[in-house]
Amino acid sequence: MSNVLIPTSGDFSKRMENSPYWEATIGTLLSKAGLVSVHFPSDITDDDKSQSVDLKVGTENDYWNQTLRDLEVKGVSIGFKDCKSYPFDMMWTWSQFSYLNKWPGTDHSVIDFIKISMKTGAVVWVPRGTPIEMGHESFDKTRGTFFKVVGVHKKYLKSFEDFILDVKNPYLS
Repeated sequence: MSNVLIPTSGDFSKRMENSPYWEATIGTLLSKAGLVSVHFPSDITDDDKSQSVDLKVGTENDYWNQTLRDLEVKGVSIGFKDCKSYPFDMMWTWSQFSYLNKWPGTDHSVIDFIKISMKTGAVVWVPRGTPIEMGHESFDKTRGTFFKVVGVHKKYLKSFEDFILDVKNPYLS
């Protein structure tokens, strides 16, 4: 792994600096719910197919059986209180470039995805297996360019409490 940082926009750099905080916040909440989380460091590499994840989570049995599940965590500067109050019909999850490099040929989320509001602290969950939509455009204010993103419709969002229950007993979902 290279220790050379790739030049990025200010927004991306700030997000990279803040991401461990939000990942640790989710890890703490999972721990309070009696679950295990393993945090992975940020990994900037030249490998476009890097499979790094933010957290691996599960029960203590999952930990010992090495069956923890992958979780992506993103802090977002959008205010919402719950799934119903998420202010947009679509939630952007990954850049399309990143998603297609990691999981080519899929039409659903391959791992669990959590967004936490940096304004309210509310958390929403996109379960693995959720249908995704490619080709949406988002505008990067810092770079002044559009880029393609993967979106998930708001109707598929679930609560953080639902995520905890699903991790504790995935057979109930």
